[in-house]
Amino acid sequence: MMTILKLTAILILGLVLVFLLKKLTQCLINLVVLYKKENSLDISKQRDGIVYNTTTKKLEADQSIILPFE
Repeated sequence: MMTILKLTAILILGLVLVFLLKKLTQCLINLVVLYKKENSLDISKQRDGIVYNTTTKKLEADQSIILPFE
């Protein structure tokens, strides 16, 4: 009985570890993309939406960069 519980615990911890490593890898790739972003405007790498600016209370263009993992 104890071996089954130990194996189940190891399996669950392994799955959690794989999930956390996947999330860490995605975050690191997003940070690399943000760090290497170009200063010039590249329309193909930007969103073409409209957002509401809460501080100015106006609609503005969404010029944010598209990240690989969102």
